[in-house]
Amino acid sequence: MEQRVWLLYVDGASNPGGSGAGILLWSPEGHKIKYTLRFAFTATNNEAEYEALANGLSLANPLGAEHNHVRMNSQLLVGDVKGNFKIDKMKERLVGYLRRVRGLARLFRSYHMEHVPRKRNQEADRLSQLATAEYGTMQDSTPVEWVEEAFREKEVMDNALEGSRSTLGPWYQDVLKFLSSGVLSEDPRWPARSRGKA
Repeated sequence: MEQRVWLLYVDGASNPGGSGAGILLWSPEGHKIKYTLRFAFTATNNEAEYEALANGLSLANPLGAEHNHVRMNSQLLVGDVKGNFKIDKMKERLVGYLRRVRGLARLFRSYHMEHVPRKRNQEADRLSQLATAEYGTMQDSTPVEWVEEAFREKEVMDNALEGSRSTLGPWYQDVLKFLSSGVLSEDPRWPARSRGKA
């Protein structure tokens, strides 16, 4: 039986204007789901990248993505997760992220991470930059989710699925409804999802 592979593109951004993440998820049927996360907390660029990855995995899990292929342009993070690099003890906050990401990865039947050039991750990069833009300058209909708490600080849930569903907020219900019935959310911030090839 052919595996139904989901593609997840993520990117994090941190600058003087703030920090955030861009998430782009492609279902095997070609449904394109995109989200922008704006962080209420301070995050370095590497921490923003980990936030993007952890939250992206948390989105994919309750949507039924049993086989997940992650693409991101952070060579450091891809190397960390694969075990190619050793995180410096001075960066203990990153160790917490790595532990959470590896735990999330175990929720999938298969999981693969790939480092790609920035030009192959342009849309996730654009979404992450949108997260750090001033609200008056946003020229995109993509919903922006305000994230109050860093992923590494979230309490571990006994039920992994419920934990994943509660990570990003109530909007996942709109995504599930769309994928199961094709019905779009009535929320005006929720753009029509396009179909196409990743």
